[in-house]
Amino acid sequence: MRRASERLLKPCPWFHLGGGGRHGAMVILAGALFGMLGPALGAEPAGDPLERAFMGGTAYVDVRFRYEHVDQAGFSKDADATTARTRIGFVTDETLALSGRMEAERIDHLGYQRFNSTINRQTDFPVVVDPDETEINRLYLRFTGFADTTLKGGRQRIDLDNARFVGSVPFRQNEQTFDAVTVVNTSLPDTRLFYGYVWHVNRVFGDRSANGNFRVDTHLFNGSYSGLGFVKPSAYLYLLDFTDPARENSSTATYGLRLTGKTAIAEGWNALYTAEYAHQTDWADSAVDNSHDYYTAEVGLGRSSSPRSSTSPPSSATRSWTGMARGPSRCRSPPCSPSTAGPTGSWQRRRPTA
Repeated sequence: MRRASERLLKPCPWFHLGGGGRHGAMVILAGALFGMLGPALGAEPAGDPLERAFMGGTAYVDVRFRYEHVDQAGFSKDADATTARTRIGFVTDETLALSGRMEAERIDHLGYQRFNSTINRQTDFPVVVDPDETEINRLYLRFTGFADTTLKGGRQRIDLDNARFVGSVPFRQNEQTFDAVTVVNTSLPDTRLFYGYVWHVNRVFGDRSANGNFRVDTHLFNGSYSGLGFVKPSAYLYLLDFTDPARENSSTATYGLRLTGKTAIAEGWNALYTAEYAHQTDWADSAVDNSHDYYTAEVGLGRSSSPRSSTSPPSSATRSWTGMARGPSRCRSPPCSPSTAGPTGSWQRRRPTA
């Protein structure tokens, strides 16, 4: 946790970028957003493009309070974390071919720190990963000048499918963001193609944590097709290359197929179903020979809103089975981390949710 005395020693915390040596690119991007936006939009008709971009933009403030209680075996004390997250941002007119967003974020604990945020030294309590933090949460340029294509460069959210492998972890106060260049294309009928190159991952632990940021050389591929009606298939390939020598054994290649859909079985009722399989191997400079399988299946029943109460959300209940089978892991170039060298496995069975 950042104590009051520490905050006094760091003026203007809203503009602290944090996270390592690659943030020169973030500063350049901020300059591009606020200083180069006008000339880049010179081809837009009617009026001064810079004026259009900012006068048509939107400033916003988002505040979220969060409380989490943890009663964990092995601890004599329970954790109680009450935190507030404040985001202040501005997004320029997104109807123009080139737009941008800048969003600052501040997270503070409220009251006593009766939880272990991983950096506040409250190790007598269970972990609640909502540390005090100030950072630039999102900062990117977005270009839609090519037909059926969106390009985005800078710090951004990336959520692919159900976010099992790549996601922003939105339930935490400090969400996970990615310094990346992404491309989304929808030119083929009912098809969405995604590619992303990521060089830095800003994790939920915060910039002051040893686990707060990852330097990576990562390629993300994801494609989905929604033209079948009863099922939506998506295929993916995620190539994660951790460039820090201490983390290079975590480098993996993951490829898989996911199927989701629903079918009407009676008036107002739908059968819901999901199936997914993925295989993961070592990648890049990893010295660990890994081979892991992931699979999940879900079935459920969903009820649409009745005409009398059109404002009521649809309800559903699902039952799911998730398995992770890990094959033998062998260390090719000792020493290897014990956590990544050795056969392990786990099963989960989730209870129905309504």
